Amino acid sequence: MPRVLIVDDSLTVRNIVKGYLLKMEGKEFQILTAVNGEEALAILEKDRVDLILTDFEMPKLDGFSMLQKIKTHPVLSSIPVIVISAMTNAKKREFEELGYPRVVFKPIEEEKLRAYLEEALKV
Repeated sequence: MPRVLIVDDSLTVRNIVKGYLLKMEGKEFQILTAVNGEEALAILEKDRVDLILTDFEMPKLDGFSMLQKIKTHPVLSSIPVIVISAMTNAKKREFEELGYPRVVFKPIEEEKLRAYLEEALKV
């Protein structure tokens, strides 16, 4: 069963993303959550995950800074990531340049999210 880490400071968004995962017919996921990048990195140090879904703007450690740390980590750098955010296209390019091209804008583009989930998890 794939393990998915959802990182967003909004409980509402975390629940919406969980709902999308639960609606994927015939698929089951173990879902972990974090409210910011700092908490996510602490989880990733002790738990293996198959996919990270993260927001951009969060307190303590934002999504971009978190992904910069993940990108340089010898084990974590191979985890697929989907960025879910209300960011601008300029910020989207920054994520793409960092090596994270899967970006879904808020309000969540359901079809794009589903396609990225299927691609990232090969489900």
